[in-house]
Amino acid sequence: MNEVVETDLSLRRMFCDFLCVSLLVVLARSEDVIEAQLQHYLNVRKHANDFRKEAHSHLEKFEGGAKDDLEKKYATLLSFDFEAAARLKAWDDLGQIIDECNVYGTNGTFELIADILLCSQAPESTMTLILRKIIHACARLQEMDNAKLSRWIRCLFQIALPSNLNIAEQVLNQVILICESPSKANSSQYPTDELEWLATTTFNRAVDFYCASDDQACKRWAEKALIIAGLIRENDGSRPGGLRDLLESKYLSLSWTNT
Repeated sequence: MNEVVETDLSLRRMFCDFLCVSLLVVLARSEDVIEAQLQHYLNVRKHANDFRKEAHSHLEKFEGGAKDDLEKKYATLLSFDFEAAARLKAWDDLGQIIDECNVYGTNGTFELIADILLCSQAPESTMTLILRKIIHACARLQEMDNAKLSRWIRCLFQIALPSNLNIAEQVLNQVILICESPSKANSSQYPTDELEWLATTTFNRAVDFYCASDDQACKRWAEKALIIAGLIRENDGSRPGGLRDLLESKYLSLSWTNT
């Protein structure tokens, strides 16, 4: 069998796998019997893996429109595979799918998988890990809509705040980097209401530290709250400063046990 025939057969198998995945997802979503639904999702994962085995060699050889078309199908398949893995509670596989999305995924792919993750029954540790991966990946995309990104950041911050302050602080640092990054100059503005919520919530946590006599943590969190409040912009690009001034006055009114 010559190479042309082998390539043609391989592409036909991939196309069949892609169709099977698409149809099985439709069947799974409409199935009321849980056992049957999970079986559909198991078959989704099988055909998705078969697609992968064939796809990599072709992506290395294809160029132009053929490669673009294959990459689009791959991106679509990744969102379906992520859905299947989440429904099957194959939590350890989600990170690998995100890694593939970094190569073949699009903005739309990340939006779909983020919604799937947030609607899943993932454990808190998995939810935190995968949501961080999604946010890190999307933060590097200049064309990413900051309004959507901010929603995922809020979710991650709310998950981390009660139990993992280290991650919560990393989220705050990332928001600051996103808003100040020159690469984001032409992207959508980070929503004002999200910055206001984040600054206020962060300052309230600083007050909690103050009441617990943890002055260092209080100062660190209060200063981050002031930075975030200072990032708020009007539509014309000006910085109103109202919230920052309010938080700063409250911060300056605190007295410290150790100075």
